[in-house]
Amino acid sequence: TCGAEIERGDPRESVIGRPWRGVFCGRRDRGSAVFREQAVRVRVLIATERLQLGIYRTHPSRPDSGLVAAPPPAIELLGPPRGWEAGGTDFADTSSATMALEPVFVLPGDHIDPSLIPSHPNKALRLGPGLRHVPPNDILPTLAGQLVTDRQKNAIRVETSEGHYIPRVGELVIGTVNKSAAEVYYVFLSDHTAPVLLPQLSFESATRKTRPMLAPGALVYARVSLANKHMDPEIECVSATTGKSDGLGPLAGGMLFDISIGMARRLMLPETATDGKVAVLDEFASLGLQFETATGRNGKIWVDSHSAKTVIAVGRAIQETDEKRLGVEDQKKLVKKFVKELS
Repeated sequence: TCGAEIERGDPRESVIGRPWRGVFCGRRDRGSAVFREQAVRVRVLIATERLQLGIYRTHPSRPDSGLVAAPPPAIELLGPPRGWEAGGTDFADTSSATMALEPVFVLPGDHIDPSLIPSHPNKALRLGPGLRHVPPNDILPTLAGQLVTDRQKNAIRVETSEGHYIPRVGELVIGTVNKSAAEVYYVFLSDHTAPVLLPQLSFESATRKTRPMLAPGALVYARVSLANKHMDPEIECVSATTGKSDGLGPLAGGMLFDISIGMARRLMLPETATDGKVAVLDEFASLGLQFETATGRNGKIWVDSHSAKTVIAVGRAIQETDEKRLGVEDQKKLVKKFVKELS
């Protein structure tokens, strides 16, 4: 994770005095999953020639973490994290060590280093989507993506940006009604997948006489209430604890835009989050545009406004930010361009 680069090839081949190319460790913009095999071989190569090459340790829990041997002049370190210094800096003593590490990407069947798995004396480990427990003690990824840990909740999961959506209990989704049966609506959450069930009484203050009548094609903002591989998933438009809608229910008017699952996750991050922040909506609001949005974890965003031009501008800006992976500054420039076109 130090960002050193090395030429891909035979791991036994000496590279002293030669230019180093290719990814040694995970880079945020290129993804370590693509070069994982080369990265592993490089670690083996460096470990066998530790007196001649730069030795890098990627796990803060190890006593020899950090840069323990200076690299030759032919090697260039590209922005190593703070705390990595020549002479064997011990990452275990730095509180910012974990935050300094680059994201960890995994492929299905990869071995997960035990130091990346959170542990808590009083809480059981919670495996999120994309991971599977293989007795007795192995945890294997079932999806390709970024390994994300929550040490406070003692949980670990795999985040994916692409692919079809897999319903998970508690997530907010936007669905399209397909048809109605005696007691339920059949709702599509994504294309080319089986519909989920929406009980007709799963609305605020709904009875057999007052339940909403949803026609095919109607949009609903709902929460996943049941996700079991042996049963059809179910969604609801009411809180199970308060009996209130809490903003859920039919979505009237507006327009629905498709986005990636990763973009949907970014849009639903808390306001205090900085990594992966999406500034498009805040920028539009700061420039005086009035609109309403609802984001579904299934890769959907609904936009409504009194102006059709505003709806299209906001939706297109979100999609362009997603497709081009724009940073915050580029997002602000994009918003100004759309606002200028509106005027």
